[in-house]
Amino acid sequence: MTTVDGVVTWQGQPLSLTAHETSIVDLLSSQPGETASINEIYRLIEPHRSKPVSSAKERQTIVLNTIKTLRNKFRDVDQAFSAMTFRPGQGFVWDESL
Repeated sequence: MTTVDGVVTWQGQPLSLTAHETSIVDLLSSQPGETASINEIYRLIEPHRSKPVSSAKERQTIVLNTIKTLRNKFRDVDQAFSAMTFRPGQGFVWDESL
């Protein structure tokens, strides 16, 4: 995965990502093997939301849906994509060895 001038590519193919999706990929891929919590990821999404979210459950749902969308965008290029994984009770991790 590479990012040049805000454009993320996977296996040489550019991905059409939003600003907050790019921020999430940058966060996760810049610390491979390290877990980013739901709250860390939500802080990247929050500035792009039109209305505030108060409950932890709602924040979690927003993050999970965003990650699902991101995975699908990567899988459009690589059906076997699995570098973005969930660690229950911890958060998400980037691991290209999976």
